[in-house]
Amino acid sequence: MKRMLTLILVIWVSNLSYADSPQVEQRQQLFEQLDEAMDELEFLVEVDEWSEAGVLSNSLYTEFAVMLSLFPESTRGEGRAKDKLWSNWDDFSDRLTGLRTKLNHFSKLTTSADAGVITTAYDDIKRSCKGCHRQYRARK
Repeated sequence: MKRMLTLILVIWVSNLSYADSPQVEQRQQLFEQLDEAMDELEFLVEVDEWSEAGVLSNSLYTEFAVMLSLFPESTRGEGRAKDKLWSNWDDFSDRLTGLRTKLNHFSKLTTSADAGVITTAYDDIKRSCKGCHRQYRARK
């Protein structure tokens, strides 16, 4: 439970970032938090702490509501987003909206006691992250 509370606090606390604009800084922070949260979700799924995983997933769902607004055209060339993100905005938007939908779905599933269903839903979230990264995030 301590790990869960710590991670939720991390979601609400700003991290240091070297972004050029406030939108880029905020989106980088949110993506860093998602990365940390995915590690925590994986752990919680592995140890059958589904209730805590549901709380964390729901928190991410809420936090990511603003994400699309953090990619204005004016931030093209800043951060790690590839230029093709803006050229393929509909696809990117669909992927990000899909991630939120999957986080919400996962959160609801955690009230069941079916490890297979929960694990499959977690893996689906993970695939969504990877697929978007391959398309729209530049390497460091």
